[in-house]
Amino acid sequence: MFSIRSHMDIFLRGMKEVFNPKRVWDELKSLDINEKLLLFFMIFSVFLAFIFDSNGSGGLLGFITGVFTIVNLILIARGKLTNYLWGIGSCVSWLFVAVNNLLVGDIISQSFHLMMQFVGIYAWEKVMEHASTTEIEPKKLSRKAAILSFVGAIVLYFAMVYISIKAGGNLVWLSSAILPASIIAQFLMTYGYSSQWIFWLTVNIINIIIWSIRLAESGSSALSMLVLNSMMFINSLYGIYVWYAIRDKMKRILNKKG
Repeated sequence: MFSIRSHMDIFLRGMKEVFNPKRVWDELKSLDINEKLLLFFMIFSVFLAFIFDSNGSGGLLGFITGVFTIVNLILIARGKLTNYLWGIGSCVSWLFVAVNNLLVGDIISQSFHLMMQFVGIYAWEKVMEHASTTEIEPKKLSRKAAILSFVGAIVLYFAMVYISIKAGGNLVWLSSAILPASIIAQFLMTYGYSSQWIFWLTVNIINIIIWSIRLAESGSSALSMLVLNSMMFINSLYGIYVWYAIRDKMKRILNKKG
């Protein structure tokens, strides 16, 4: 029986865990040595970009966005609930960067991501409570769902092109592709599908192109954001490896039991 109270209780428990300093620290400590080295390398790269960025406050905003985003992605790759704390910080700071650069597609996509952080907190907490675990287990997307995702992304893309042109945005044909790919990736991530990383990889490649162009045009936070998206590209490759490796391992275990 559907109960708003029970669903709200799950959400509130999830919020409590996400913002629990002890759990945040414990999940950061749980990263293995390779993940900690990857985290250090990516944050240090964004820090160097901030040092060499002549944009002042814009560069600082890009650096803050970078730290939140990198920690968020590493924890997503490990299926850790506290990724959402860092995800909320990432969305808010990225929104400011997108507004400063008039990237309409980015503004809408980050607003959507911010909302989905709270949906994700509920969804992940519910799964973790049901499975009595502290990590999300990867799932495989069906062929029908994959086709629907692709068609939906195409329709959303052309809708975003129209909206961006009307809004007078920059790099319309590129930035408009971010929202549909991000929406699909965010939904897949929220419900634990490993194919999310294919869409995140697509978003990263588009963003690398966009921020390369913005850097050439001396756009606000461009250097920091270019380096950040390059680090996100690396993390997406790592996420593909981790989530598909775990899924294949689970499949082998189930086959042996069968």
